[in-house]
Amino acid sequence: MRIEIEERKRRMSSLVELQSELSNKLQISTIARSRAETQVERAVRERAEMVREIEELRKQRDVLNRRIEFCKQKDAIGKDRSEG
Repeated sequence: MRIEIEERKRRMSSLVELQSELSNKLQISTIARSRAETQVERAVRERAEMVREIEELRKQRDVLNRRIEFCKQKDAIGKDRSEG
């Protein structure tokens, strides 16, 4: 009877240790997941900011291209008038 009680105590102790270990692993995993989610959120924000910057640069490029075309046309008209 005493041996059986000792065996059950050992098993109980092993189960408690296992539960503690699993609890620690779960906690570590939860922290890692939280950090990963934070990194993903940061990456999403950075991507959105880059997209906005790209769009702004495209708008600026389009404005400059229109100005260049306007100046080319104005120059062409000026050349035609001076030659005529």
